[in-house]
Amino acid sequence: PRTVGGTLADEAYMMAIAQSLHPANRDAIQADVPIYFDVGRAFVFDYLIYNNDRARNLGTISLPDGSDRLILFDHGLAFGVEGKDKKSAVTYVEAMQMMPSDVIDRLRSLTEPELQSLVGTGAPAGTGLSDKIVSQIWERRAAILRKADDLVALYGNLALY
Repeated sequence: PRTVGGTLADEAYMMAIAQSLHPANRDAIQADVPIYFDVGRAFVFDYLIYNNDRARNLGTISLPDGSDRLILFDHGLAFGVEGKDKKSAVTYVEAMQMMPSDVIDRLRSLTEPELQSLVGTGAPAGTGLSDKIVSQIWERRAAILRKADDLVALYGNLALY
């Protein structure tokens, strides 16, 4: 299950996918490996939740029509307290030159109270994250939106897929 686009997923391959997410490659990705767009969504999500072991926990399943579907599993290392070391999730997002518009739109519309109600003190009893972790999620949300805005300034709407 650790394959993406027919290749075994590892850190180097995940970085190659992140680097391929560039407006100049949009048509080729759409024609040859459209699942790369979903992998980009996973990179943004993983950065948001601070999940840094995606290369070991990512895969695809083949559907009856011959297409592939991305599977995200094992979020056991997510929601940790962010440290000084740069982890894979942020390096993948930094390498991307196109961002998923649906994810960016959802992050733009997310409010701080809504985030608190989903994962913080407003979450069901015993499931909420600490204020520090929620604050770091909010900061990573802002960083993702800045990255998207910078890419749009550079490439126009081609920066979004």
